[in-house]
Formats: sequence, structure tokens, C-alpha cells
Amino acid sequence: MRTEQQIFELIFEIAKLDDRIEAVLLNGSRANPNSVKDQFQDYDIIFATRHINDFVKDKEWHKQFGEILIMQEPDFEETKK
Repeated sequence: MRTEQQIFELIFEIAKLDDRIEAVLLNGSRANPNSVKDQFQDYDIIFATRHINDFVKDKEWHKQFGEILIMQEPDFEETKK
């Protein structure tokens, strides 16, 4: 299993290498210094972008993070420009 440091390095490396990503935000329990840490904490990450349709269409993009055990996706209609 990866360490917290390794996860953050991976997240930042992915963001640095993809020009479509404008910002990375951490939210949830890991962003709260008062939350109790445990082995089951997930990483609630937001990648800010103006290229949403590119990411939605690319069904392989998430695989660079590793094997996905559980994935939740919103209902999404392609935005119109």
C-alpha cells in the first residue's frame, strides 16, 4: 500500500504533467486537521479544469492512479459551448 506522501506526490505529478488541470484541491477529512486519522480514510481530491468533457470522454484517465476498487460517477450530460 502507498504511503500518504506517495499518494500526494502522485496527485501533484499527474496535475503538473496535464496542462488541462488548473488547480488541485483537497477536501474531506484529510483537509480537516481536527479529524481523527484512520487506515480507511480516502482522498477527496478535486482537479479544477475547464476541459470537463475531455476527462468525461476519456474512460481510461483514472487508471494512472492505480487499480480502482470502488468508483462513483455522477450522471453527466455533455456541456454545450
